[in-house]
Amino acid sequence: KKRKRERERKKVNMMREGKMAGGVMLIGLVFLGVIVNAQGEYDPDKSWSMVNYAGAAYCTGLLGNGVDDWDCNACASNPGMQNITTVSDFLTQANGYVGYNSITNEIIVSFSGTDPLNIINWLDDLNDFKVKYPYCNKCKVQKGFYQAWTSVRDEVYGLVHDLRTAYPGALVFLTGHSLGAAIAAHGMLDFVASGNLTTADLGPLYDYGRTRLGNEHFSDYYDSLIPTVWRVTHHRDPVPHYLPELFFYHHTRTEVYYNKDNSVYTVCNGSGEDNHCADQFFFFNVFDHLNYLNFDFTTNYLTCKF
Repeated sequence: KKRKRERERKKVNMMREGKMAGGVMLIGLVFLGVIVNAQGEYDPDKSWSMVNYAGAAYCTGLLGNGVDDWDCNACASNPGMQNITTVSDFLTQANGYVGYNSITNEIIVSFSGTDPLNIINWLDDLNDFKVKYPYCNKCKVQKGFYQAWTSVRDEVYGLVHDLRTAYPGALVFLTGHSLGAAIAAHGMLDFVASGNLTTADLGPLYDYGRTRLGNEHFSDYYDSLIPTVWRVTHHRDPVPHYLPELFFYHHTRTEVYYNKDNSVYTVCNGSGEDNHCADQFFFFNVFDHLNYLNFDFTTNYLTCKF
């Protein structure tokens, strides 16, 4: 534990010195291959579908356009979407959509991150102010991410309820990238903890480039309620290292780590903090945050914007 703390202190110091934004020094991969754990098998094809749903969220509301008519570059990878409603909140920067896919019989809830062209400023503005999580006694979560979810929660609840009434056999899938990954992860837990949905109503959570959300009590609570989560990371993406363990934050399971060129993935152990995966690195590259499974979030955003 002492060694782990020392590793975290070094990471925090590097963040403060501004090394996160451009660090590209190579330490080398120590772990290649594919592992299957108790959650079941990670599905890379499904993940490709979900990362495109996450990308499409940048074509909504505060950031861009195209989702309302399901007419965007990312939209083309998932034909069959209908009954789409966008959701957003200016103050918390929550931004996304809810819709139904008639081909796959799935209800999709997807959230975007912040403006990819402004990602460095967003990272600089992150703070570690925690608030009590209402469904769990000793759980605490980072205030901003939780408020982003609660700012759109009631609207999302209502939209999902209406779609489940219209399509009672449809599974509900949540996804998101960056800030959107944090919102989607909170939404997944909130649906179950509040009793709005059961885990049988939900598909696996696929999210991309998510930061830590809360303390270890929260991550334990999360993992006890939500059976299948694929928290996808990419090489030296800095965002999964925010907020640091040194400040008593802890990741939920289960990380799926992709190497530099997205050619190989590793399903990491169930601890949430596998130091053979993203946690092995001390130097980071913000561009890894903007590319997941070779889906380029910056190019995608620009096509939505212009």
